[in-house]
Parts: sequence; C-alpha cells; structure tokens
Amino acid sequence: MTTYSVCTFKQQSTISGKWDSNLHPSDQKSTVLLRPPPPPRALPIPGSRSVSEAQWAGPRHVSPRGVSVASAPRLKLRARDVPQPARALPTFTRPFAPCPGPPVEMANSDRVVLALGGAGVVGSGVVKALLDRGFKVAVISRDSSRLEKLRAFVSPSTRDKLITLVGNVGSEEGAEEAKQALLKAAGKVTDVVSSLGFSWWQGGPPHTQPLKELVWVLETLLLSTFVSWKVFFPLVRDNPRCTYTFVTGGAGEKVLMPGTGFLTVGAASALAFCQVLREEYPDVPCKLNQLKINSGVAPPERMAPGYLNHLDLGEAVAALVERTNESHKIFSINGPDDLKTFLQ
Repeated sequence: MTTYSVCTFKQQSTISGKWDSNLHPSDQKSTVLLRPPPPPRALPIPGSRSVSEAQWAGPRHVSPRGVSVASAPRLKLRARDVPQPARALPTFTRPFAPCPGPPVEMANSDRVVLALGGAGVVGSGVVKALLDRGFKVAVISRDSSRLEKLRAFVSPSTRDKLITLVGNVGSEEGAEEAKQALLKAAGKVTDVVSSLGFSWWQGGPPHTQPLKELVWVLETLLLSTFVSWKVFFPLVRDNPRCTYTFVTGGAGEKVLMPGTGFLTVGAASALAFCQVLREEYPDVPCKLNQLKINSGVAPPERMAPGYLNHLDLGEAVAALVERTNESHKIFSINGPDDLKTFLQ
C-alpha cells in the first residue's frame, strides 16, 4: 500500500520545487497530497548481502524526504538480510606444488654411465674420457679378456670407478640378465652410450656373400642396438637429467669402396633406427642424441690421414654426455677439424 502525507507549502509548487504562477495570490497556504519519494538506496557492504529498497529502514532520526519522522515507515529487516561480516578466505591444508623449474644438474661422481660397446676401439676411448671426468662407468662384454684389457688401459686412479660385467646384450634374455647384474652392482644407471658393432667390413660384393653373413652384419650393427635400447632405455627414459647417446658411422650414407656393401646396409639400418627413435619419442624427458662419425677412428699407433684419434673422440662423447641441455639432435664429425670445433 502506498502511504501519502499532507504537507503545507507557501506559494511554491510541491512538485517542481519552484514558484508556481498558477497558484492564486490570495492563497496563503495550499494543501497538496504528496507521495513520498523512494527511500535511499542501500549501499553494498563488502562481504555481506545487499539489502533491497523495499526492506530498508533507516535509523530513527532519519526519514524519507517529505515525510515526518513520526510517520516514517518502520520496516523490520529479516535475519537473513542483516549484513554479515566478511568471511575469511579458506586455508589450504597443504601448500601448492612448486612451479617446475629446470632440472638440477647431477655431479659427475653421482652419475653411472653404461657404455655399450665400451670394450671396442671407439668405446674404449669413451670409457677412459668418462672416467677421467669423474663418471662411474659400467661396461658389458661377452669376452672377459677384452674387459681385462680395458681395465689395464684406463688410468690407474680411475679403475675403482669402472664396473665390468660379462654378458650378452645382443639377445633379449642376455640383456635382461645383464641389466639385473648391473643394477645390483651399480645401483642405478643415469646415462647410456651405445657404440655397438664394428667400424669396418669388406667381405666382397653382395652376390658373393651368403645370407648368414648379411644376418651377422645386421645382428651386429642393428639388432644388438635395438635389443640393448629396448632393455636399458626404460632406466633413463623419464628423467630429464639422464642421457642416451648413440655413436654411429657415416658409412650408411654411401658405399665407401667396392666390397663394403654390407657395411653400408648395416650402418644405414642403424641410422634409420636412430631417426625412428627421435620421431617416435619427440617429448621424452631423457636427452636423446646421436653423434655421427664420418671418418675413420683408430688408436694412436694405427692412425692414418684424416682419421680420428679414439681418445679425442672419447673426449667429444664425454663432453656431450656431460651437458644435458640438448636433445634429439645429430652432431656430425667429418674429421679432426670438426672434432676440435666440437670440443671448444
């Protein structure tokens, strides 16, 4: 129901608030029925519920304009409309997980490198360089005499960091057994360097070779690389501080000379396998890299023009393993000059 009140004004319109010429001059007083203006709008109170105009009732000494204090409407606020104090923010029982940052680098002394093919010409240079840089190195070979030769080759001060195991990583069963023995001896594996296979083969043109020879070449250069990767890669796959490095040859890109065709077939298969891994696992946290050698590699006593000293090549591989800020890359070494640039 709308409430009206009677107000008395003199010579002034109660509607416009201005002097009204329509009022008779003799009228000293005019009586007009007024409808009270709307009550003041309630200001929002932070943290409380807004009060509508229809529910608003001011203090006793305040009344709507044009209405006497005595006749001002007295509306009661319902309990749910009474302003409430601001609620405290909820507290969490546990802190938020920290933002992921760059992986913390491990000290070389805390890293265990599995050198697959570490008893060969290329691998022995890699093993020596890694040991000299403070890494722990594990080598698996089927020939115990080659392991003894490797132990005599490395620096005497680093032999206590060399772990040698007799095993066959060319078969799935043998590689699995070697993995269990390695974890028992070393406790963990943080890096893998794969330089399996041989660096030279010149058996003659393909029509002179039996199938058995081709199978042996593929087993040595490709199948052993695949089997060992399948068994040992899960040990380092999910850790961004770990690395898996393939050392391959450039013989897979061209036939070096007559009679070396099967070498090209095997080396090309290894190159293709590395390419497959880079493209099939683009987001794997482990640093997956390839060092491709487009030159001959030999020990100092068997060096030839354009060849790489296996000790210098070992330094390059160790430097690549040591830094863990690059992944899914191919580093090509075409000769001694490229090797010097790589080591700078």
